[in-house]
Amino acid sequence: MKSLRFLFIVCFFPIYGFTQDTTDIYLDEYGLRISKEEYYDHPKNNEGYFYLEGISDNGKVYFIEKRVVNGRVSLEVVNELRTHLQNLSQSEINENNYMVVNYFPGPDACNQSGNSIAYNSNLKSYQKRINKLKYVSQFFVYKSNEGLDVIKEGLDWYKDENNLWQTHFFKHHYPCSSFVILKPDGHFFLIKGEHNTRQVFIGLNELEKIN
Repeated sequence: MKSLRFLFIVCFFPIYGFTQDTTDIYLDEYGLRISKEEYYDHPKNNEGYFYLEGISDNGKVYFIEKRVVNGRVSLEVVNELRTHLQNLSQSEINENNYMVVNYFPGPDACNQSGNSIAYNSNLKSYQKRINKLKYVSQFFVYKSNEGLDVIKEGLDWYKDENNLWQTHFFKHHYPCSSFVILKPDGHFFLIKGEHNTRQVFIGLNELEKIN
């Protein structure tokens, strides 16, 4: 997969506290300000990153995001997201279970084209396989149902009410679809954008190694 660049309409200045000027802002994958030279020196052919652009009232913001993220959220967030999924699905989730969310961001050139045919056709077999893992609770969640019929596959999809999953994990529209695996202790494994279903099981194995 080639490295990708996307344009997002965002406002960073209230977050990062920059002064009112018209100078373009460059941020690294940790959200820290870097020079223009450092931004363009970053390896653009690296498939592990997105190179994104945002627009604010004061100019452009150029920023780098990692595609694969290992991190941790608080137990409060875990409980909030578990309750959210229980309310959406009207089902109980074991507090000791890992939660897996496959996230559809809305239509784009990737998920509405032949590029996603193999992924789409595997969704049912993927769900059948992951449902055999008794320590996992898996859900399909969407931001926008526009274009969802292309990959719906007769599965149960739930709207990201109040944008909770977007807020914590899927802050921008990443192409195709994304997924996150969340452990009961808050550790998570996240892939933003195009992926195959095998990577979910790889992520589960990675998280099992974390005590």
